[in-house]
Amino acid sequence: MSMPEPQNTSQLDTTTGPLVGTTSQLPTRGATASGPTRTVRTAVWAGCHLGELAGVSVPLVLTFTASEWFAPLSGLVALLWALHACREFRAGRATNRTGGEGR
Repeated sequence: MSMPEPQNTSQLDTTTGPLVGTTSQLPTRGATASGPTRTVRTAVWAGCHLGELAGVSVPLVLTFTASEWFAPLSGLVALLWALHACREFRAGRATNRTGGEGR
């Protein structure tokens, strides 16, 4: 399928849409979507838990590269993270943060 050749005319362009500054009559993705996508939920989860992820992964990497004495620190942070997650789940706040079903 080929594109038609553009033709020069003396008429003004009356095209409507977001490229010319007017509103489009087409529905946007946000208006038709039923909720956040899996990617958005994952990004929100990672953003909320970035400190916890770093607290577990940095000592774990140091355990394998520098000294085995960093392993208990990684385990302690993981235990505190799990306790915090259990408290949030019991309080019913697990679904509010991600907007999902708590999965």
